[in-house]
Amino acid sequence: MFQIEYVPQRREIWDWYRRAWFRQLWKFHAIWVVGVIAVFVLLDGGSVNVGLTIAITGIVVMVLYPQVMFKPQQRTIIVDEDGLRTTIGHRSRMYSWDEFSSITEDDVLIITLRNLHAFVIPPRAFASAQSRSDFFMFVKSHLTE
Repeated sequence: MFQIEYVPQRREIWDWYRRAWFRQLWKFHAIWVVGVIAVFVLLDGGSVNVGLTIAITGIVVMVLYPQVMFKPQQRTIIVDEDGLRTTIGHRSRMYSWDEFSSITEDDVLIITLRNLHAFVIPPRAFASAQSRSDFFMFVKSHLTE
């Protein structure tokens, strides 16, 4: 069992989203723009400019969503054989291992759920580089089973 505690920073969430955008989200956003324009023009007979405006508005909402949903309270994360339990203030939630899709190691650890939500865990959450590595390996071993 591992237990970590940290207070997230809005900047970490923004950096995570920016990195995810350059890696893969740009493809989704490009498909979104083309799809919205195509649907708007083909089905409604509207103009490309109106479709583009609607598509860009949708992208802005997608980019702002993690910032709006950001919770600046201290977070406690416990991982064990059953899954991951998170506590923010008085709210707790348990996730089983089959709800997760991946863990990646960057400047921060990113544990991604299948619904594309993610836990962005900064290095300061760990007492040492070794405890971070142990945490990473523990989670990774439960995601590949």
